[in-house]
Amino acid sequence: MLTRKLLLLLSLFALGLGIAACDDDGDKKNATPDADTTTDLAEVLDDVDVLDDIDIHDVPVDQTAPTISNIILTENPANHLSASLEFETNELATAQISISSATGHAWTLAAGDTFATAFAVDLLGFRADSAYTVTISATDEAGNVGTDDTSTFTTAPLPSDFPPLEVITAQSAAMAPGFTLFDVFRWVPTQQGPDGTYGLYLMLDNEGEVVWYYHPSHRPEDIRRLPNGNLLYNHSEHSIVEIDMMGRVIHEWYADRMGGTVPDGAIAVDTDTFHHEVAPLPNGNFIALSTEAKTLTPTDCPAYDADYLVVGDVIVEFVPATGEVVNRWSLFDMIDPCRRIDHGFKSTFWEQAYGGDTVPTTADWTHSNAVVYDEANNVVMVSTRHQDWVIAFKYADDTNGSSGEVQWMLGDEGNAGDYNGNNSFTLSGTDADWSYHTHAPELTKDGNILLFDNGNLRPGTNFDDTDAAGNADLPYSRIVEYSLDTTNWTAEQTWVYKDFMETDANGADIFYYAPFVGDADELSNGNVLADFGGLVDPHSDAIGSPVEKKYARILELTKDAVPSVVFEVQIMDPAATDFVGYTVYRAERLETLEP
Repeated sequence: MLTRKLLLLLSLFALGLGIAACDDDGDKKNATPDADTTTDLAEVLDDVDVLDDIDIHDVPVDQTAPTISNIILTENPANHLSASLEFETNELATAQISISSATGHAWTLAAGDTFATAFAVDLLGFRADSAYTVTISATDEAGNVGTDDTSTFTTAPLPSDFPPLEVITAQSAAMAPGFTLFDVFRWVPTQQGPDGTYGLYLMLDNEGEVVWYYHPSHRPEDIRRLPNGNLLYNHSEHSIVEIDMMGRVIHEWYADRMGGTVPDGAIAVDTDTFHHEVAPLPNGNFIALSTEAKTLTPTDCPAYDADYLVVGDVIVEFVPATGEVVNRWSLFDMIDPCRRIDHGFKSTFWEQAYGGDTVPTTADWTHSNAVVYDEANNVVMVSTRHQDWVIAFKYADDTNGSSGEVQWMLGDEGNAGDYNGNNSFTLSGTDADWSYHTHAPELTKDGNILLFDNGNLRPGTNFDDTDAAGNADLPYSRIVEYSLDTTNWTAEQTWVYKDFMETDANGADIFYYAPFVGDADELSNGNVLADFGGLVDPHSDAIGSPVEKKYARILELTKDAVPSVVFEVQIMDPAATDFVGYTVYRAERLETLEP
């Protein structure tokens, strides 16, 4: 019926056009309908009277909801807090997944953004030891919605070797949104140094609940999200790995200059090592910390007491697709290898990579732990722990100089103004101080430098609580921000955070001290995520000793003059003896769990 009525209306429209049309001679002027046209129009109008009787329900619209079938929900064997979901629909549709537990933990996600009949989606964000209902909603091209709520998913408890996590506070409304991603490595009671066979990456939601983890069989280091949504991490001083959120290895890169065996499927990169940190560049390449070693003697450096195989850092840029190294910058070309022959210089950090009976004892000269590209200023910043400097060098040739030229050095003795002709920074700000054995500098949205100041060998501090100062001069760690002015050469301390553990009987504050690892990140709401990742008793500097308990605190701080703690989680074995130590190298806040 409707088709006939529509045809009548079209006929009426055509006749109307005929009235206004040209005559046979093409003359548009004074065109009028003839008698036949008038008669036809009247007949059509008579038929159109029936349109008053049209019922909209006569329109043949698709009102059938799509059906959902062949549902397969499979637990991820690498991470019991995630699952793979597959299903089909009987017609083209888009789909949405709603997940909820009886305790109110709920979220939704889209199963792609195009119409399809077959779907596969990774489900992320479950909490441990919980039962969930998984509801699938499918919407066809006509807007009909079909649902299926027959699927359930029950998660297992966290693995038995998970570290003890204590959430001290989680003020969700005051926190930056997202998920806190961090690594954990452990120290067992019978072993000097960390356990190289244990690794863990995990994420906490804004209530401090574990919602994701990945368990590699090696000690972890830095991890971060790539622009494609995958995660990139490095480990074991030779490997960089890209994984997806289900823990599937997508790519691997291996530093093969030392003669090791390149793993199957890995891309070889012509460099000695990979350590501490790797990051993507805007051009798609990776920039990473590597090393080289040179034998130096007391003749070369009079402060040396023997011959050493001196290990210095090299910054490499390479193409991920091929492993080709396109830039290589050595700190041996930038600073004096005879400087700073103390503290960590004789550590055994590089013995496994370079040591052996045929070479002198290795020396850990620079021990860099971070590399940051500052595109706006055409510099690369490197945090050199054992030199107590953040060094900035030119990334690419420009009108002001050549790639690799040192631009500035931030830190104690870097302000002398006479080192390689570099300009000096004058330190300013309330209670301003340089940073010592620094970790993880980063650029803030204002262009300032935010970093973790470990505080090793800070002038005026010591471990002796029996001297005249007692506990008042114990070492401490802090988060600090500097604003650099490279025109007037000032370094202003604009913000700082340090926290005391307790106050002793004499009224002296004893502050938290993390002599190794650590991180500080500016968050989307202006807060700061702080990782006091290597906490120890400030009365002792025996970092590697198994008798010294190691633990970590991850905090979110407001950036007030007196910061407030809006999130805090502590990772510590409560045992008084035979305890396991836990440390956290870095912590990040990801805005979303899904890529």
